[in-house]
Amino acid sequence: MKLLILLAILFTRSSEDDNIKNAHFTHGLKSEGKVEFVVDYSRFLRSDSITVFEFSYLLNLNSLKRKDGRLEFKAKVEINGKSLTSPIVTEWTQRTDKPLSYSIDKFWASLAQGEYDVKFTISDLNSRNSGKAVFKVRSLEKDTILQGSDLQLLLSMYPGEDSVFGRFGYVQIPNPSATYSGGRDTLFFYMELYNLSADTVPYFVRYFILDEHGSLLRATNPIVRERSEFPLIRDGILLEGLKGGKYTLRVQVVDPATGRSVEEERDFLYVASEPVSGEISTEDISYFYFIDYYASPSELREFQSLPEDGKVLYLKKFWKRFDPTPDTDYNEFFVEFTKRCRYADENFSLPEKSGRLTDRGRIYIKYGQPDERNRVTFELTSRNREHWIYYSGGLKEFVFVDIKNTGDFELVYSTESDEPSKPDWTRYVSPADLQKRSFQE
Repeated sequence: MKLLILLAILFTRSSEDDNIKNAHFTHGLKSEGKVEFVVDYSRFLRSDSITVFEFSYLLNLNSLKRKDGRLEFKAKVEINGKSLTSPIVTEWTQRTDKPLSYSIDKFWASLAQGEYDVKFTISDLNSRNSGKAVFKVRSLEKDTILQGSDLQLLLSMYPGEDSVFGRFGYVQIPNPSATYSGGRDTLFFYMELYNLSADTVPYFVRYFILDEHGSLLRATNPIVRERSEFPLIRDGILLEGLKGGKYTLRVQVVDPATGRSVEEERDFLYVASEPVSGEISTEDISYFYFIDYYASPSELREFQSLPEDGKVLYLKKFWKRFDPTPDTDYNEFFVEFTKRCRYADENFSLPEKSGRLTDRGRIYIKYGQPDERNRVTFELTSRNREHWIYYSGGLKEFVFVDIKNTGDFELVYSTESDEPSKPDWTRYVSPADLQKRSFQE
């Protein structure tokens, strides 16, 4: 759905709907009725008096009726407010014959300062069923000191252009349900900054994860941001290792030049992965054949020369070598391996390359989740990069750089002999940024 609602600044009072619920919400609001969806919104300042509301919704297509294999529904949004001469009413129709379970889409509105009543309805055109969500929204108020937009939760983001989900050179898929799982356990997020001081001193950003009682579980080290970067935060934080439950993401920005700071929070739900049985699922078959990072060159040549039935026998013996409990049917090593491969494919994939085949995917599969994952993005004088640090088993460091500005982060620096650094790695990262200094000895 490609809908843009542009509202002029109007000053006469509109009619009010007495049935509008007095319900502000800061997280996804579930619909009422037989058509099931979740709707959420984030607010961004565009001038002293205009706030852009981005409404996103996740529709459960299984709550619609198929007719001749096709789903068809009508969406309608109604916005009322005192600064409108009349209600804003917009509707659109969508249809698909694809075998999908869910659909994510968004619409947006530019509104003057004030409070607004929003009614969003989705009607199934193949039945008489419908669902609706009714809520209130309030615009942001422009300040003169450091200020942030709402913290927007995302399912994924990657370099590219899109008329609906594109923003500043990236495609950002919103997550109106604020739910993450073990199969997609990087929480991506976006936030804009306003009124940063015109100073040359860097400012600092930190991310925190709190449990449902407000206790601190994780915190990043301060991330240095240069004034030359775009005044926004677009990043991700790993959720792997968390137990299932409700959590809060907090983003903190500190401007040393003024002593000002701003914090924004969003709650989210994490659904931990269920234990995996010893059987190899259809989904994991491709990982069963993926021995590239653990087999020697001679083993790979031997494997590739075998007929299909011989390959299966070879693979069973191959993975058994790594099984810490070979007397059982459950291979803990392979279960962890498939989990890492799945994570790499979910989080590092490119249009032309699976995530497991990228440099970040390979390091993640071989070494697991880094203890620290620091990102430096959107500098005008250097490439985007990630710095991964592992402390257990001896300090290990890896630096990845998006050399070609395509989203493919290449390994440029490594402390490990089997993952050599590029000869010109100092072009992309300063030695002063590294913790291990053995290259200087």
